[in-house]
Amino acid sequence: MNKELEEALYTAKERCKGNTIIDEEYILDFEEIFPFTTENIAGYIDCFDLEDKTLLTVGSSGDQVINTVLKGAREVTLLDINPCAKYYYYLKEAGILEFDLSEFNKFFRYIRCYDYPKYLNNNKKVFNTMCYRKLKDTLQNLDNDSYLFWNELFSEYAPEEARILLFNLDEPANYKIKRSNLYLQSEKLYNETKNKLPKAEKKFITGDVLETEISQTFDNIWLSDIAKQLRFKEIEKLTNKFIENLNDEGRLLINYLYTSDYDIGCLNGNPTLFNEGDIDMFLRKYKTAGIASFPGIAGFRENDKYIKDQVWVYKKTKRNW
Repeated sequence: MNKELEEALYTAKERCKGNTIIDEEYILDFEEIFPFTTENIAGYIDCFDLEDKTLLTVGSSGDQVINTVLKGAREVTLLDINPCAKYYYYLKEAGILEFDLSEFNKFFRYIRCYDYPKYLNNNKKVFNTMCYRKLKDTLQNLDNDSYLFWNELFSEYAPEEARILLFNLDEPANYKIKRSNLYLQSEKLYNETKNKLPKAEKKFITGDVLETEISQTFDNIWLSDIAKQLRFKEIEKLTNKFIENLNDEGRLLINYLYTSDYDIGCLNGNPTLFNEGDIDMFLRKYKTAGIASFPGIAGFRENDKYIKDQVWVYKKTKRNW
């Protein structure tokens, strides 16, 4: 067992025990795994040319990888501080390859919500042992480390217990997950994803997006909503850093904002709230940057067209010397 896998298992087990890791040899800042995206990926994905292109993205749910492969990405690199992101991604891919859409939902969905189908209320079949046996050979073929990770974890913790202890329990409602993820919107798209996933190359980097140095360049880069935790000078530093990793004509998703992040306004540079004037002033520094707005997750239930989420997108133009 390699050191990376040992550290991830150690960290996961300590989290399951409720312990705080203080050994500097291990990754200390271990976040919960997000079972599904909390962003409306389907709302902004067409802002990016993904066909036969490369992408660098953050996101421990793995949904950014899956949706972009469905849209034709040939290589996706997942950068995340969570050391378990890689192992969860491969569990999801194995699930897609082995399960139909209904089986996939039953295996991966957990949290009770009033709008869930009845079988998902307190879903006791989450990470079901019999279903895991169905996918584990495929999981081993995809990535042996992921196979070893989940085998050992499930040998020490009941599946439901592991799901509760390792994952963020603020799981979006079923209708939000379905509408936000193209691959879950229909059997047709799900099966198309099943066919495309084995053909795309996936790479994984464990690290802090603010600190990790990357030498490779990409056609597209997605930074999720990390910037909303920063002040504008820090956002500018982050943006400039990743512009260097962007190919000519490539696009950078600088920030994802939910409606609640910007409709209240910004007081004295509060790093978690933005108003339109502050955003406009920041984006003017980048001549080819703009805002794309789309249906906000908070308005899905009532189909409220006035509730919008947004992404800030920068396009790197080709230099003419």
